Amino acid sequence: MGYNTSYELSVDKEGIDINMMADKLFDILKMSLDPSDNYYGESLKYIRQMVDQLIYDDRYDGRWYNHTKDMKQLSLEFPGYKFRLQGQGEESNDRWIAYYLSGKSVEYTKDSFINWIVHKYHGDRNQLFDEYIDSNMK
Repeated sequence: MGYNTSYELSVDKEGIDINMMADKLFDILKMSLDPSDNYYGESLKYIRQMVDQLIYDDRYDGRWYNHTKDMKQLSLEFPGYKFRLQGQGEESNDRWIAYYLSGKSVEYTKDSFINWIVHKYHGDRNQLFDEYIDSNMK
């Protein structure tokens, strides 16, 4: 068994080719598979289903333990596009949002964002949020 999470993926910029994005994400996820594995064909079908749900349905419920590494790679394939991946784990307090831009990322929970605002700034929330993302991209 593993830990399931509900993932929601979006991109903040118009003009991205979603079919190309689906193919690139599929290729990235496929790289983690061993072609000599007896379950390789079954794993490919699972990955295709996962990608289709994320890209075309904007939601995937399941396991994706390498989402940070995979999404950083996807964002490198589409420089200038900001990807947003939101997760809700099995536990009620396991909620987070991550942003990916040109191979960099920032992930936060509500608590981490609030703490950052309290300790650093007092001002416009939207501006603060953008600054938070920019200052925490890795």
